[in-house]
Amino acid sequence: MKVLSFSTAELEGGAARAANRLHQGLLGVGVDAYLMVQSRSTSSDRVISAPSKFGRGLNVLRPSLDQLPLYVCGRKGLGSFACQWFPDAIHSQVQSLRPNVLQLHWVNKGFLRIETVGRLAQPIVWTLHDMWPMTGGCFHSGECERYMVNCGSCPKLDSRRERDLSRWIWRRKRRAWGSKSITVVCPSEWMAGRARTSSLFAGRRIEVIPNGLDLQRYRPFERDLARQWLGLPQECKLLMFSAVKGELNPFKGFQYLPDLLEALDASGWRERLELVVLGDVSTDVLSRSPLRTRYLGHLQDEATLALAYGAVDVFIAPSVIDNLPNTVMEAMACGTPTAAFRAGGIPEMIDHQENGWLAASGKVDELAAGVDWILQDGERGKRLGLQARRKALQEYDQELQAKRYLALYQDLLEVDVSPQRRREHGDNWE
Repeated sequence: MKVLSFSTAELEGGAARAANRLHQGLLGVGVDAYLMVQSRSTSSDRVISAPSKFGRGLNVLRPSLDQLPLYVCGRKGLGSFACQWFPDAIHSQVQSLRPNVLQLHWVNKGFLRIETVGRLAQPIVWTLHDMWPMTGGCFHSGECERYMVNCGSCPKLDSRRERDLSRWIWRRKRRAWGSKSITVVCPSEWMAGRARTSSLFAGRRIEVIPNGLDLQRYRPFERDLARQWLGLPQECKLLMFSAVKGELNPFKGFQYLPDLLEALDASGWRERLELVVLGDVSTDVLSRSPLRTRYLGHLQDEATLALAYGAVDVFIAPSVIDNLPNTVMEAMACGTPTAAFRAGGIPEMIDHQENGWLAASGKVDELAAGVDWILQDGERGKRLGLQARRKALQEYDQELQAKRYLALYQDLLEVDVSPQRRREHGDNWE
């Protein structure tokens, strides 16, 4: 069986990492797997990008080109909205590769045109890393429920017109995908619930398969040794926050971090606790923290990233909207308990006071109380970490994820194999 996956980036960002992990998992269980990307990070012969210099140059421009309709609407710079209107050459590439199944992930920033999805002949499995596939352009609808009908009057666009840009995008999706064989996979039950109520995916087959990761790479380390290797202090407790784009991503809850640190300071942790930060956060913001702060930047090497998780006592995830965050999964796999808001799919990961702490969304005082509760008792922290690791082993193993997807692909092909398509693909069905 040949599976061709699509992801805007190979490694940059949480959705890309999740896509790459599934790709590696499929290779590990014997699938002839390829990953097509707009932005590649490695020279792997299993990763496909634009074949020509012109195509690679155009790929650099695609994120800006995709935003042009937003400029027309006076909403330039709206980073959490995608139009996917610019033509691509993906259909011809797919035809030459002749895969049996197409596995879509996050395909925005101008990578995959909406109409191209409708032209692809193979069965499509679409893993939802956010809500864009079911909306009129936004990545997460928040409190808006217009994706359940036909979008229009979009609050993200500050629009009061029914026939606005979001309605145009929604209609393009309906025309392109209305009769298309698309199976939806959601990493969380929370996202599956959204998909089932959407006007674009209601009635389609929707499966829940959690993301996975390499649990031999992400595993507990001896904490003192991990700190020594990373140059982190031994004498105090460590709290970690990590988010791609940091304060620029409103979904990840960075806006709550200053108040959380103030609350921990007021609880008497100033001299006993340090904050470790990964991702994009301005040093100006960190300089105002009442706690000592160490900025480790972007750790692209997964071995070093796993060490960082293993070095800290608590990971915090103040996300207000999230699907099944990689960061929480990685922390759990490394035996580090997480304190988080009860948002999105996070409550499916964290069992309150069993492997971490859940606070009501936006309630900083409850989140601070959770961090304090975990830190106050070293033995309790160890027990929570062991339980977190145990759940990761049960639910988030990369090989288990790949086998679940493989079973889904096989089931779809058994249903979808017509004599004509079998002649077209020869023996590639097996």
